[in-house]
Parts: sequence; structure tokens; C-alpha cells
Amino acid sequence: MGQRDEGQTMSKTLKFFLIGLVAVAVVIAVVLGVAVANLDKIVKATVEKVGSETLGTEVTLASADISLKSTAGGLNGLVIANPEGFTTGNAFELDTVSLDLDLSTVTSDEVVVALVVVDGARIVFEEKGGKINLQELLRNIEQAPPAEEEESAGPNLVIREFRFTNAEARLISEKLGQDMNAKIPDLILRDIGTKGGGVTAAEAGRQLLTPLIQQVLKSAQQQALEQVKQKATEGILDRIGF
Repeated sequence: MGQRDEGQTMSKTLKFFLIGLVAVAVVIAVVLGVAVANLDKIVKATVEKVGSETLGTEVTLASADISLKSTAGGLNGLVIANPEGFTTGNAFELDTVSLDLDLSTVTSDEVVVALVVVDGARIVFEEKGGKINLQELLRNIEQAPPAEEEESAGPNLVIREFRFTNAEARLISEKLGQDMNAKIPDLILRDIGTKGGGVTAAEAGRQLLTPLIQQVLKSAQQQALEQVKQKATEGILDRIGF
């Protein structure tokens, strides 16, 4: 009888244990389901919050489209406003930022993005009162405080490749009294956060935006100088009758 009772007790214990496991699995599934259902909203809120804090100006995102059924994702209607003191409304306007995700990492502590593509961005390079809007954005990035501990505790990012292509800049100069357009050379960055288990969203933003803005600044300044020289040369030729 003792062995029989002991066997029944073990059977009941195993049954309760299995029921407990099923209950835990259901709870985890519900939690993950809620997180996945709100993933687009979470990404949108993170981009706007971290972007605004890092750049020191308003960053807005119309919508995020992150699917767990496809590696493709996107950020739609990303806008970076000009710092205070400049006349044009926005410094950067990006219709779509395409993402190629590693789906197995989307709900993990280290989210891996295989590829980010920004194609056809519209940029404003504005000089006013001796200041340049893009230089002010760079200064804000350098002076941005470190992320709060609770933000740092969130998922880290690894971005294997970032491509910024087919961008155009509008050059506005108060000193020169000129308004002209310039093509921005493509920029490719690789291996953001691949060393050390990823980086925070804020640090990823710094590592992407700093060289990007530097590239735009350099190219815009060079093209503005070339156009000024060309107009000056044409003016001299006109005066001497050529």
C-alpha cells in the first residue's frame, strides 16, 4: 500500500508540475504577444524620445512597421527639426528608412539589424548669423548626456551595415544671399555595436549621425564654395566682355 500511495503522490506532483509549466508558458506567451502587438508603438516612441534627447531638437516619426513574419521593416516619415534660431522648419526629412532585421533577435536583449537603408533624404544646410544648423546638431550630439540607467537596461542594438544614398541638400546662406541645391555623396557605415554585445539606442544614434552630418557638412560647404566661385568667375567675364 505504501508504494502505491507513494506512486499516486508522485503522479499528482508531476501533474501539478506540468500544469504549472503550461500556466507559465501561457503567461509568457501573453506577455510576448502584448509586446509584439505594441512593437511598432514602442519603436516609434523610442525613436522620438532618444532622437530628440540626442539631437537637442524635436524628432518625429509618422509610423514604424516592424513585422515578425518578415525580415523587412521600416520607419516612415522621420523628421528632424532645425535647432532654434533657424528659419527653415526641418533639417532632415526621410520618407522611409528600410530595415532588414534578424527576426530571432527582435524580442531579445540584443536586437540585430542586418541592414539600414536611407534613400533619398532631403536635407537643409542653413547658415544664419554665422551659425550653421548642422554644426549645431553635431554640437548637441557631443553634449548630450549619457542615457539614463533604465534606458541603458533596455535592448541593445547591433547594426551590421548602414547605407545613406541619393540624398540632396538645399543650401541657404544669409551671408552669401544664396539658395542652391547640392548632391550628397553616399555614405556606408558598418559594424555598429558588433563589439561588446551591442550599444544603446542613444549610442547607436551618435555613431550613425555624427559621421553622417559631418559628411553632409563637408559636401555642402565644398559645393557651395564651388558655386560661389563659378558665379564670381561668370561675373568677371561679363564685365570684361567675354
